[in-house]
Amino acid sequence: MMIRILTITGLVVLTATSAFAARSKLKDPMAGYQPTGETVSCIPMRSTTIKAIDNTHLLFRVSGSEAYLNTTENVCPRADSNFTRFDIRHFGTRLCEGEFIRVVQLKTGQYHGTCTLGKFEKLGPAPQPSESADNSGAE
Repeated sequence: MMIRILTITGLVVLTATSAFAARSKLKDPMAGYQPTGETVSCIPMRSTTIKAIDNTHLLFRVSGSEAYLNTTENVCPRADSNFTRFDIRHFGTRLCEGEFIRVVQLKTGQYHGTCTLGKFEKLGPAPQPSESADNSGAE
């Protein structure tokens, strides 16, 4: 009986570790971007996608080429879950600091909470590693 319990416990630990390792291999949404220090109060809403980095940082991609990082003024409950979406209800072509977005369960439509947007920090392309840096230890 004791051997069976230890085996089950070991299996649970192994499964949890494997799940964590698999999740850590997911692509970083900020990969390819770096902060520029430039902030704006509003961004255009044309072809905008939103990806949560965590529960207080949202990545906004505008028209595929521009990207902005928003640090919300409060916690967005469950924003970084794969099972939620954002509901933005406003009229106009721009999304601005101080506006609210809602976090909603994908399947049920259950409302999890509201976040207030902060300033949008413009992101630029991250520098690509150069070949000379890769070969610096070769000589």
